[in-house]
Amino acid sequence: PLGFVRLGLGATFTVTDPANVIQRLREASPVLQRLAARGATLILEVQRTSPWNSSSGDGSIIPGSGWPVFAASPPSDYSRRRTLLRDVSAELLALGLGGAWLETWNEPGSPDNPETPVWGRVVGHPRPFSFLLCHAKTGHRRTRP
Repeated sequence: PLGFVRLGLGATFTVTDPANVIQRLREASPVLQRLAARGATLILEVQRTSPWNSSSGDGSIIPGSGWPVFAASPPSDYSRRRTLLRDVSAELLALGLGGAWLETWNEPGSPDNPETPVWGRVVGHPRPFSFLLCHAKTGHRRTRP
């Protein structure tokens, strides 16, 4: 078996329309299915905030991170994020990839510099990150009780 294979869906989640996320997942499914068939445990990192659901419209880059402010900001509507993760989870099941794990934004800091807390600088406190994790868990569980 291949063991754990981690794939970032960050770029997928910066698309401007939530339907495109599912479409991109479908386009990647042949590769994901081949990896799973070879014994890989897929871990799909669901990182970044989509521009269509960001609490910020600021496209400037956060120093030291390489990320635009909108992508590292909390969602404007947590229920939309939850719904998107529910839809991604359901699509994974439909594609025969029910064994894939979803990792929802593994840290609220800069992806390039863990000492630079992105969410802390953008919103001033970690509470929105906690909300994000709770809504992600709820969305995922709705398809996998």
